[in-house]
Amino acid sequence: MSQTTSQTDYSALIEPTRVHSRLYYDPDIFQEELEKIWYRTWVYVGHTSEIPNKHDYVTKSIGPMPILMVRDRDGEIRLLKINARIAATSFAPIRRATAARSPAPIIHGPSTPMAT
Repeated sequence: MSQTTSQTDYSALIEPTRVHSRLYYDPDIFQEELEKIWYRTWVYVGHTSEIPNKHDYVTKSIGPMPILMVRDRDGEIRLLKINARIAATSFAPIRRATAARSPAPIIHGPSTPMAT
């Protein structure tokens, strides 16, 4: 995550009765929102019912950041931030698995534990 210094004049894009469409598609504005809002606060990632059994997992994302939500061998829910290169190759085909259908995911490479 890089720190972005805003060059955007939001007062020119936001009026009392409407907003400019650039707010919805501009990649610089999106990056600034990620850094100033989404990466600084708690974000709902998923519900416990999505991974009811030990070793169940589901892939999620916070913006472009791929996340693996897994119920570990002790039944605790863990979130891992997955390296984007790995997520594209290892997890794209398997969005969700349960213990009855699949073993726990094997992460080949760096992952970062996140607060749960």
